[in-house]
Amino acid sequence: MTSEEVVKKGLEKLKARFEEHEVKNAFKGFNKIVQFVFPDINFSYVLKINDGKVTEDKECIFKKPDIVLSLTSDTFLSIQNKEIRGKDALAQGKIKITGIAGDLLLLEKYLA
Repeated sequence: MTSEEVVKKGLEKLKARFEEHEVKNAFKGFNKIVQFVFPDINFSYVLKINDGKVTEDKECIFKKPDIVLSLTSDTFLSIQNKEIRGKDALAQGKIKITGIAGDLLLLEKYLA
């Protein structure tokens, strides 16, 4: 499987987390467009979240997302596999993020 295919599977797992009761409740009232950018594999993906539900997800570059996470595919998969915590990857410079701090903390807490 190529890195892009593995990342797509990981993003599907991430999207599925929004079906979990605890995550749905935590993201109630959360209305944001989250852009994931994987420069090492030239791949971008958007999750549109409305009131705790993913209402749109697709491979694209969004013009004005609310949150942008730029990271390598290896870093993304390491976070998903719980080999590194998101905040540790951020502290080590492995993730570049733009967005509101509270939103970022919520994402890190529930979606790692």
